[in-house]
This record gives sequence, structure tokens and C-alpha cells, in this order.
Amino acid sequence: MSIYYHNDSDHSLSWSMVLEDFINFRKSQGISDRTIQDYRNYISTFFKRYPDSLTSEHKLKTNSFSFLASANTPSTYNLRFEYLSIFFKWMMDEEQISKYPLRGLKKRRNPGRFIPVDVKIIQQLIKLPDLKSFAGLRDYALILTTLDTAIRPGEALQLLPSDVNFLGSEILIPSHIAKTRRARLLPISNPVKVALKKLMRARHPDWGKDIPIFCSCSGRFFQGNSWGHRMANYSEELGYRITPYQLRHTSATLFLRNGGNAMALQKMMGHTTMEMTERYVHLVEGDIRDQHAKASPVQLLEPSRNRVYKI
Repeated sequence: MSIYYHNDSDHSLSWSMVLEDFINFRKSQGISDRTIQDYRNYISTFFKRYPDSLTSEHKLKTNSFSFLASANTPSTYNLRFEYLSIFFKWMMDEEQISKYPLRGLKKRRNPGRFIPVDVKIIQQLIKLPDLKSFAGLRDYALILTTLDTAIRPGEALQLLPSDVNFLGSEILIPSHIAKTRRARLLPISNPVKVALKKLMRARHPDWGKDIPIFCSCSGRFFQGNSWGHRMANYSEELGYRITPYQLRHTSATLFLRNGGNAMALQKMMGHTTMEMTERYVHLVEGDIRDQHAKASPVQLLEPSRNRVYKI
């Protein structure tokens, strides 16, 4: 293993230098800014918690195990595992370490926790934005767009006016903003087109074409955490917590419940495999079974009877 420092005072500098080399390598591969930030966050968190990890390969291995063991959910564990795994494999390619520290470990089975929002609550939600203000128009259009297309919040916030084809009733997710780096087309319904046209007409005339559709009131990039805060405020008014990602989950489940095809949903959501999409399918299938147990026509026809059990 390459030694990046010789005393304790060099710890922070050493791991940060290695991380920057890795980040630059991933940037050269065209990885999205959001994914780059995730790499930085997860790997930095690991080294800040275990700054002596590069003193030996044994330390790197045991600290990695401790870091993963402290994850309190399968989702957190899998994210940590994924980002560390790619980072460590890069270190091996660079001959900075000789052994893969996570050997023997694998992702945990994660059943997912998708919580779709009831349609009645969604109907209340879309009445809350103040359509007389730019912020309200933006929020309303963003909510409708997410529900209509199941677009990721991070992708929606980077869309430009030129990405909307009103004549073809579709939105293009360019490869450079798509999480998977694969461009895709999303059909949009007429109410969404109307909302987007109103929002674009409300834009300041000095804003250029490079200003995102869902921008701030001053024409700046609308941050994901700001959108989260806006949704939190609406949630407080509703008395029901809704996050931007729950709108995506709700779109997916409603699409399937209304007869949508799972393959079409996979393409809409931008999943590279059917594995993630199938979690929505299983959720809806469970919902159908519950509803069938409550409302089976045969059970309605068959009167309930008192039963005598043998003593």
C-alpha cells in the first residue's frame, strides 16, 4: 500500500488528496455533478470518522466494516457500500492498495419504503400554491410535472425551456442532467403543458434561455433543499408530510394502478434495470390483494354465517 503520510498531523491532507484524485477521475468519465457530490459526501464522512484509515490496509478494512455496521437502515448501508466500493476499486487500479477492503461483503436486501400519497391529499396539495406569484406558479407546475412524468427532482430542477416540446407534448431529459447519463423523453399531459406555458410567460424578460424552467424568483438555480423546504411548508398546511421524492413515488404507483405498463414506467423513471421498477409493481400488487380482500364480489354475494367450532 502506498503511504501518503508519516505522522498523525498529515491524516486530513492525505485522504483529502486521494479523494480529489478520485473525484477528478470520475469527472473525466462524465459522471453527473449530483453523483460527484454524493461521492464527496460519503467518502469524506468515512475518512472524517476514521482519519487513520490509510495508515495500513488492516485499518482500512476494519474501519470500513465499522462504518458499514453503523448504518441503521439497508438503504444507508447500501449507499455507503456502493460509494466506498467504487472508490476502493479505483485505489486498487491505481495500486494504492493491494486488497479490496470490502471482500466478502455485499449489498443488503432492501424491500424499499415507498409511501404513495393518497389522491385526495394530492388534490388538496395542488390547491395550495399561490398562482398569482411566480413562486406559486413554479411550485404548481413542478408538482404537476413530477406527478405526470415521475421525473427525479434533481433532473426537473435543471430543465431548460428548450427541453420542453409543446408541439410534441414531451420533455427531453438530456443525458448531461440525467442521473444515469442516458437521455430520455417524457410524455406530458395537457394540464402540465398549460401550467408550464403560464410559468414561462411569467419569467422576467431579461432571463435568458440558460435559466432553468423551475428557477428562483430572481432567476437563479432553484436548489433541491429549497424545494424540500417549500414542500415542507405545504405539508404543514396539509397536516400531512409530503417530500419531493414522494411525488415521484406517487406518480409511479398511480401510473401502475391506472393500467400503465411496467416497461413503460421503467423508461419514464430512468431505471437502468427492472429491479427498481419491480418494487413499485410489488407494492401495487400488494395493494390490489388488500383491496380484493375487502371488496371481492364473491364475498359480497356470499352471506356471512355463524360457525360452530368443535369443542
